[in-house]
Amino acid sequence: MNLYMNDKLVCNSQAVYGGKGGVLVEDGKTWETISRMEECQKPIKVKKNDLLKMVAVYDIEKHPLRAQATGERAEEMGIMTFSFVPDKDA
Repeated sequence: MNLYMNDKLVCNSQAVYGGKGGVLVEDGKTWETISRMEECQKPIKVKKNDLLKMVAVYDIEKHPLRAQATGERAEEMGIMTFSFVPDKDA
C-alpha cells in the first residue's frame, strides 16, 4: 500500500505473506495470505488542501486470488489507518 501526498510518495507499506496466521489450506491447496503489513514510522505533516491518495497493488501472479464457492475469485481491497494529531507548534 502506497500513500502519496500531493503526488509525492510519503509511505510505502509492504505486505508480509505467510507465517503465523498467514497460511490457509483449502481443498488441499496451500495459500499464503497477508499476515501483516509493514508500518510507516515517519510522521507526515498534513496541511489544509494537501491531497492524500492511497494506492493498493496486488501481485496476483505470485499470490493468486482464491476461488469462492460460487466459482468467482475472492475480492481484494486496500486498507490504511491514520492517526491525526494537532501540530504542537501551530
